[in-house]
Amino acid sequence: MRSFYKSNFFSSCIFRVYFYFCAHFLYNGIFMQVKQAFSFAMCVIAACVIGCSPTNSEDSEYSKWSFSGSVVDASNNATLCGVKISYQNASGDLKSTETDEAGNFFIDDLPYGSRTFTFTHREIQKKDTLYYAPHVETVNSTSESSHMEGVVATSSMVIRLSPLNAALNGELYINEASSGKAVPIKGASISIVHQSEDYVNLFPESFDGSSDSLGKFTFKNLPADSGLVLKITPVTYNGLRYTATDKILPRLKPNGAIDLGRTYLQQDTLVKKQNDIKASNVMDKNYMGYGELSPLIVPYYVFNEKITSKNLSVNVRSDSANFYVEPVIKGDTLFLAHPDSAFDAETRYSVSITAYGKESGERYNLAFNGDSAFTTGRGLYAITSNAWPSNEKYTSSFGTSDTIWVKFSEDLVLSADKIQWSFASGATRTIYAHSYGKNADAWVKKDTLFVKLMDRILDSRVQGDTIGMNITAYGKSGLVLKNFSLYTEIQVPEKQKIKASNVVDKSLMGYRDVSPLITPFFVFEEELSSANLSVSVKAGSDVFYVTPTVKKDTLFLKHDRSFPSEASISVSIAVYGKKSGDRISYELTGDSAFVTGRGLYAVTSNAWPSNKGYKASFSAEDTIWVKFSKALSTNTDRIQWSKASNAKYTLYGHGANKNANAKVKGDTLFITMLPNAINESTQNGDSVGVNLTVYATDETYLEKFTLYTELEIPLSSSSTTKNE
Repeated sequence: MRSFYKSNFFSSCIFRVYFYFCAHFLYNGIFMQVKQAFSFAMCVIAACVIGCSPTNSEDSEYSKWSFSGSVVDASNNATLCGVKISYQNASGDLKSTETDEAGNFFIDDLPYGSRTFTFTHREIQKKDTLYYAPHVETVNSTSESSHMEGVVATSSMVIRLSPLNAALNGELYINEASSGKAVPIKGASISIVHQSEDYVNLFPESFDGSSDSLGKFTFKNLPADSGLVLKITPVTYNGLRYTATDKILPRLKPNGAIDLGRTYLQQDTLVKKQNDIKASNVMDKNYMGYGELSPLIVPYYVFNEKITSKNLSVNVRSDSANFYVEPVIKGDTLFLAHPDSAFDAETRYSVSITAYGKESGERYNLAFNGDSAFTTGRGLYAITSNAWPSNEKYTSSFGTSDTIWVKFSEDLVLSADKIQWSFASGATRTIYAHSYGKNADAWVKKDTLFVKLMDRILDSRVQGDTIGMNITAYGKSGLVLKNFSLYTEIQVPEKQKIKASNVVDKSLMGYRDVSPLITPFFVFEEELSSANLSVSVKAGSDVFYVTPTVKKDTLFLKHDRSFPSEASISVSIAVYGKKSGDRISYELTGDSAFVTGRGLYAVTSNAWPSNKGYKASFSAEDTIWVKFSKALSTNTDRIQWSKASNAKYTLYGHGANKNANAKVKGDTLFITMLPNAINESTQNGDSVGVNLTVYATDETYLEKFTLYTELEIPLSSSSTTKNE
């Protein structure tokens, strides 16, 4: 109905514009008024379009929308009952629902914008379980809206899930070049890939295979779907290289197998036989490098004669870096040992060797690259995790009471300290299980790594923020997995509110013009524990020291000295509830920081032109005075005197550089220069200044108050006589 109203309203707008355009066109003549009529029509159309635009308010109840539809079996269009649909609601919580008996679903109260839904399904059939390939669908609510009703339109669609019960058979052959006979290919690596990047593969192992001694291959647990491609790795037979082009497969049948028949690989290039190497464990006799080798393999090359270690040179390199090896010679065999580290997984390595025959002295200069390079297999790798959607125990977000686990392909070194934790660039917060930034605990049990988040990872986090880890893990066998990354979302518990405070309001907006003497306090919803209490206060960018004190449900921030005047004071709090044990943290910065008032400040001075008693210059016989906003402490020793950087001479009221006397009377400071404030080089008009910190009787203070004036040098009697 919403779409009907919207469509008819917009069509009505266009029709009226079109009618006016035609009438105006005919009435005013065929050519003279076309431009004017067309311009006016475009203005009207623009106004109509603007009037029909959707609401953009996320807070409005009209911006809520619903997503509905049905789920069917992609192989036969039969409706599927009990399909699990996972998504996040407006609060960021993971929600799930299921399709009804007719395969239909309806999800409402979705927030304005886009939402991602994950559809998963399996059916128990006696002792067997039929799995369906998961489907991920992102739906956007902003594409349609109703101007007449003022609400966002609903979305509806049919979701198709492919059952994983299809199979594929075939044979691989070549026509031998010398005899022309058809020869089956053994051990050819074959893989199947899905053309869709969004396809979620529940069983990756079902997409990889190889041919047997008769050249036959079989794949099972494939999706009964289209969009699959068969890939065959080039093979070498009697020195000749054979290849096959990628084959797009027909739609696979459910509960059945498609027989591709016999596929012939075509001859590619002739590999020239070389006889310098009799045998090797990383390439065949035709110098074709092996693949899927263990990263722990120690490559060896058997020469036609014994070789010498003199002038031996070996270089091993991947596509991106050199790999350090220790060459070891035993008779006619060269071993490339690497005791310090394993080869990187799924990496191609080229080898360059320069060696000399022990008896013949013949120089062997060999380069095994390109097709002669060997390639390592997966080595140590992650099999599954409860943070992966393909896992039955998948969890979309984790809190501090949850544990993330990752299962690997082999047992890990039991000491979790061996794991290296690095920055996860794709996350708003990185997980570290040791070092200064530790925010999680980690432990190993056989082939599984467990990670439990600590409370500190919640600092400054909001619901739905991404967390991730980037680790280097070590298997017991010596295999290494570098830069394994995993990302998920963090669950942030609802924060206990600050019920009352004397420096922020209920919406956590910091107060302004606060007294520098104030002792900030914060009242929480439950009694607080003084254990593990952490408070940090900054005045601008400088740390300000406070003594946090807990009294029942209130936190006080006591301080020995007053806050600086007219300063933004930010507060960071981390405290725990006494009964609940919940961690409560706040970052009161920006608008949540409170700002102190002027506090102690200078009101006037006889060195200021605005004062009626203003003097432009002062001599040693004169007194400079400054009147402040409050009564000052009479202890002039508390006044701190610093260098006045913009003056030629600085006045000091005490210390080794003392050249002035200072006294206090009420709210006024009096400064009288001593004779040593002026020396022989001093001239009339030289600048003199003070830079000081003064304290009021109520302990507020004014820091780095500066005042500048000029010196007046009286003429001496001797100089007067000389001038006469």
